[in-house]
Formats: sequence, C-alpha cells, structure tokens
Amino acid sequence: PDGGPRRGQLATQIATDMARQETLWLPLALFDDRLKDILALQAAGVLTSLNGRVGFTHQTVFEHVLARSFAGAEGQLTRYVLDRQNSLFVRPKLWVGLGYLRGVAPGAYHQEIEAIWREPDLRDHLRLLLIDFLGSQSEPTHREAILMAEVLREPNPLRWQAYRAMSGSPGWFARFRRTFSEDAMHESEETANAVTGLLVRAWSFAADEVVDLVRENWIPQSLHDSRSWWVLQNASHWSDSALAAACIIVGRTEIDIHSFDHVVATVGADQPEAALRLAHARLMRDLALAREETAERVGTPRPEFENMEEEAVWYLENDPRRPLTDVIDDPHGWEHLPALAERAPLAFLEILWPWFEECFGALRAVREDSREHVHFPLDLEADFRFEEENDLGLSASGVLEALRTATERLVESDPDEWLSWAARIGRLEVAPAQRLVAHVHSRRPERFASQALVFLLEDPRRFLLGGSTSSRTTTERLVSAVSVHWSEDEVTTYEEAVRAYRPAVPDDLAEPRQRWA
Repeated sequence: PDGGPRRGQLATQIATDMARQETLWLPLALFDDRLKDILALQAAGVLTSLNGRVGFTHQTVFEHVLARSFAGAEGQLTRYVLDRQNSLFVRPKLWVGLGYLRGVAPGAYHQEIEAIWREPDLRDHLRLLLIDFLGSQSEPTHREAILMAEVLREPNPLRWQAYRAMSGSPGWFARFRRTFSEDAMHESEETANAVTGLLVRAWSFAADEVVDLVRENWIPQSLHDSRSWWVLQNASHWSDSALAAACIIVGRTEIDIHSFDHVVATVGADQPEAALRLAHARLMRDLALAREETAERVGTPRPEFENMEEEAVWYLENDPRRPLTDVIDDPHGWEHLPALAERAPLAFLEILWPWFEECFGALRAVREDSREHVHFPLDLEADFRFEEENDLGLSASGVLEALRTATERLVESDPDEWLSWAARIGRLEVAPAQRLVAHVHSRRPERFASQALVFLLEDPRRFLLGGSTSSRTTTERLVSAVSVHWSEDEVTTYEEAVRAYRPAVPDDLAEPRQRWA
C-alpha cells in the first residue's frame, strides 16, 4: 500500500532487464538506491535475494510481471518476440504474454498475435507455439478462427499440428466440425489420421456429434474401419448409434481378438448389454467365415491314397468341421467374456444363445455320425470342461466357459427363469446343449430333483452324456446329485428305465445283446 505504483514499476523494470539479458537473476548492487522498495517486494513475496543477487520468488511470478509490462505499450510484445526469435528463452514469455493480454486487453491481444503471425520470417518453433496457444482456447474468438483457418485451409506441414492443438477444445470443435474437420475425414489418409485424435478428445463434450461424423463420413467405407474403431473404442458411454456403428465395423473387419476382448470388458463394466451385442457381432462374423471355409473344404476333391497314414493326414488338414470347431472350441481369446456372463447372465443368454444354436446347427450339417442312435450328435465337439469331469486339465473354450457361467449364475439368481431356459436349451438335440442342462440341474439338486428325473427319462440318449474323456460322466454326476432327493417311487421309476434300456442298433453295427446290457 505504501508506494505501490513505484514498487510495481521497479518489479517491471527488473523483469524487463531479466528478459532482455535472458537471465533469472540480477546483481543486487544495481538497485542500491531502491533498497527500501526491494525489501518491501521481498516482504510481499515478489522478490528474493541470494548471494548478492535479486530475482523473483518463482518463474511464474517473473513471467506474470513481464506480461503486465507488455500491456503498457502497443507492440511491445511483438518487438520483444521478433527481436529474440532464435532464443528458446522467449517461448514461455510469449505464451504468458499472450495469455495475459487476452484476459485483460483483448484488443491489444489481437493486434499483437496478428502482428507476430503475419511476420513472414517467423521461426517455425514460434509458429508452432502460436498454433498451440490458439488451439488451447476453449472458446476461440472470430479473429482467432481466421488465423487457424489459414493453417487448415491449404495442405501444409502445420496442418496436423493444428488439429492436435485443437483437440479437447469444445469451441474449436463446434466451429470447425462441419467444415475443416469433416473435410479432413475423407480428404486423404494423412488428414483423416490427423482428425482422429480430435474426435477422440471430443467424446466428453460432443458425443452425439462425434458419432454422427463417424457414421456419415467413415462407416460407408471399410477402408476407414481402423480409424473408426479407434475413435469408438474410446467412448465413455456407448449410445445406440455408436453401438450400431461399431457392430458394422466388427462384422466386416478383422480386429485382434485380445484387444477386442479388452474393449468388450471395458464397455461391459457399465453397459453389459452393449458389450454383449459387440461380442455377438464378432462371433457372427467368425461363424460366417468358418462356414465359408467349411463349404470350400466340403467341395475339395478327395484324392487317392496309398496308405491309411496319408489318408489320416489329409483328413486332419482338410476336415470340414475344423473351421467351425475352431470358432467354438478355441481356448485362446475371450478371456473376459465369462466375467461378463456372470455380471449379466440373462442378457448373455438372450443375446448370444441364438449364436450357439447356429454354431451347433452348422456343425451338425457336416457331421456324419453313425452313433446317433446311442449318443446325441456332437458328443465330441464343443466340449465343456466341467471341473468335476476334466481329469486331464484341458483348457476351456472362452465362449463355452462364458455360456456355462451364465447358466450357473442364472440358476442361482432366478431358478424359475432357469427352468424356462432349460426347456429351450433342452430342445436342441446336440450333446453340448444336453450336457449343459444336466450340469446346471446338478448344481441345485434339492430344487431340481424331480425335473432332472423327467429330463433323463424323456430321451434315453441322456443316459450317455459325457465329455471327451468319458461318455457318461455328466449323467453320472447328475444322478448322483439328485437321486438322494428322489422319493422311493422316483427311484423305482429310474431303476426300471435303466434296466429296460436297450438302444436300437443298426444292422451294420449289430453286436451281442449282452454288450448293450
């Protein structure tokens, strides 16, 4: 309060001298005649002294005092910058000076930045700094927009820098999203890549506009799918339109399964149904490709073989079922799908069970099995690795493990809903579906003892449900679990059915009756 203006001028003089000499300290002896004011500025926390030198308590204080000096005379900032273009020392001073002027003297700010901008010999590092400064403004002015448009209008090396600088600014996004940004999305590979980061950063304040731009400009052409996917996978919330766009990409473009699985897990944390629809799109694409390869293998002429070994090798390499079994049995990938199934079991079944039905149907269409009079079809494919039956410690398929998890979780949370699904799954005449129903019934034996008996007696092939290591372990586990809850009449009914079990044997497989007994 005492001599404030005078001391302010002293601080400005010190800052100006430091800027001119490009130093952060000055000899204290230069201000012997102003010692009282120096001490007052030190007491106020503006200046500090060390070993006979005086400086500001922090560089930001120095830059602020210097920035205030630029507001004192027209063109002072411009002269200061242009006289020191070769010095990196000038960069923070320019940034702080522009920021100060923009806040307290908008008219002077526009004059200064335009004068520096129009300098024909302005060094590149300062040009880039001006672009970064303009791009950092959340609400750019019209005059700032004119300067930025000059960079974006014509192909030049600074274009990419401008898009990067504007990323995260609601004001710049709103100004240019339907002009320069949209044009860049399909102008060239370089400009499309440059605008990708801008779209990603805009999710937090313009999600709907981001989706609209991607759907209108990139989704119609698959060549943009990698960029579209990169933008969409960074969404904080998946709207219906974003999900629809993502499903189009997933349905036609190969995406690494592990990175895709990570996206499904991330989305599933808050939006499990959206994540499941993404997974369904990917699985349907995989199944379609597998069907194409299966059809190609079916049409491959069978050569003449000299011995059985050659025939076996050829069959292993050209087995038409192999593409389909790889889709459903592959233990690699989909590590996070079981967790998603546990989180939303009913949604999992509603969205993904139709895919399992298609898979099993496609496998059955190319599976020639002469044992269907005894076993359900596909008793060796789509093998669930139930813990109680997996003596060999074989790895489980991610999709089958997820299906098992969904049904186990459903029976715990809503037994009545499980009965409805058990009826639907049980109608599918393939071993994996039958084993799944038997396994889940065995998880709640006290609740489903009577239903399990009905299930077993409806089709004698259910007496032989088991995995690849044994043909009846699943049935044995079910009977062992539920039979202790049967009444005497139910036990008798089951025993009579087992004693009467005599599967019909085709003529070409006829064996002594004792074998079947």
